[in-house]
Amino acid sequence: MNRSEWVDRGKSKQFVVKRLRDAENVLTPAALQQLQAIIEQHSNKDNELAFGWSTESIPCSELLWKMYRQATGREIGKLQTLREFDLNHPAVQAKLQERYGKRIPLDEGYFAGPDAGKQGVGDGTVGSTTYLNP
Repeated sequence: MNRSEWVDRGKSKQFVVKRLRDAENVLTPAALQQLQAIIEQHSNKDNELAFGWSTESIPCSELLWKMYRQATGREIGKLQTLREFDLNHPAVQAKLQERYGKRIPLDEGYFAGPDAGKQGVGDGTVGSTTYLNP
């Protein structure tokens, strides 16, 4: 799937580019080298679409959070517990049931991206630009 097809699947056919507001201070040569090493470490893992804070498969937003935390000490947004998300949609309920049965870890931390619940947006950590698909 090319970028245009991927963007067309999104809400309003838009995509958002995120960036650190103080990247020139945070992304030192050592931090960039460590980020590259972390990318290589996780490059063969599946992009997990389900909930979970595992190391065998990993959602892309969780990978970014872990990478920046490990390489720079910076959290690019805050973790939320599963109970803070809207879990009422039938597809979400089905995935939770499939994954956890009756023992859903509602107090486990998750990262859904810097805009989920507006975390990380007002603290100066992350800036964004929205683009329409050409």
